[in-house]
Amino acid sequence: MLLLLALLQQIDSTVPVERGQRLEVSAYAGEIAVKTWDRSAVRVVADPGSRTSVEIQRTATTVAVRTQGRRGTPAMVDLQITVPSWIALDLSGVYTDVTVAGARGPGSGQ
Repeated sequence: MLLLLALLQQIDSTVPVERGQRLEVSAYAGEIAVKTWDRSAVRVVADPGSRTSVEIQRTATTVAVRTQGRRGTPAMVDLQITVPSWIALDLSGVYTDVTVAGARGPGSGQ
């Protein structure tokens, strides 16, 4: 039963993107690990647990990924994000480690 609950909380979502869009990530605590692939899509993998949610929103100009506390301050969440190498990145957090591998878009040198 506990294994089933853990599986229900895991996030593994892929969102299509087009040139000109940017990725904006805002996480409270944990790691943001970004790597690239050859698809025009952003994939987000995370296991936020019961105290934190991961929200993914897509607009004409951005794909936004945010961690939010369900009741109070969000818990630590590690985000594994796969992006096309050309996408612009805006990655931020409070108690967050950021690693970027292979990205060539604006902001990828952070």
